[in-house]
Amino acid sequence: VTIGCMFCGGGAQFTNSGFPILRRQCPDLWRWFMVEARAGEIILSIKHDTPLDRTRQAIDRLGGLEAIADRMPHVFDYLRILPMGGYDK
Repeated sequence: VTIGCMFCGGGAQFTNSGFPILRRQCPDLWRWFMVEARAGEIILSIKHDTPLDRTRQAIDRLGGLEAIADRMPHVFDYLRILPMGGYDK
C-alpha cells in the first residue's frame, strides 16, 4: 500500500510495505534505490535501531549493500526485524 510514490518509505510501515512489490515488479529500480541511492542503509538502521555509522560498518563486514541485495534482498522488505505473519520471501 502506497500513496503513489514508487519509493515511498511511508509504505514500509512496520506492518505493511511496498518494497517487496517494487523488488518483484521493477527489480532494476529497486536495486538502484536500495544500492545506488543507499536506501538499504536507512532501512537496516531503522530496522535494527542502530546509528547509521554502525549500520554502515555492519554492511561493510557483510560485503556491502550490493552483496546483501544479491544474497538476501528480503532484508530490505520491511522496517522491522520480524515480518508480518504469513510473509513469504
